Amino acid sequence: MAEAGDAVPPNYGLHEPSRDKVQVTISIQGLRTCTSVTFGRLIPKVNKVATNAEITFKATENGFSFDLVGRDQLQGKHYQLNVEKLPGALDVPRCHYKVRTDGVDIVLHKRDPSKSWLGELSLGFD
Repeated sequence: MAEAGDAVPPNYGLHEPSRDKVQVTISIQGLRTCTSVTFGRLIPKVNKVATNAEITFKATENGFSFDLVGRDQLQGKHYQLNVEKLPGALDVPRCHYKVRTDGVDIVLHKRDPSKSWLGELSLGFD
């Protein structure tokens, strides 16, 4: 991972678009993207990737970590969000992130969709 200044937590918002997932919307002013095409077996996959930052995301059964180190226009910026205890377990293989201009959306899939997490997460992450 590239080095940058001390990490700070990013501005983020939470919402639960369906019973089985929670979306974390992270705002990174100045984040730029481009379209990347990767070829799998039969169908090409089109993704947006960050052009001026290195992003690392890892989901665990009970939490996740997000790290962004800026370059070019975001040089010196370092955002980090580490969550070790969520209200329930995650379906780790289904969790992912999507890059967009000026932000990142993290999609956390719950293992048990019978309970809403918004009440417990309304004050933010611990």
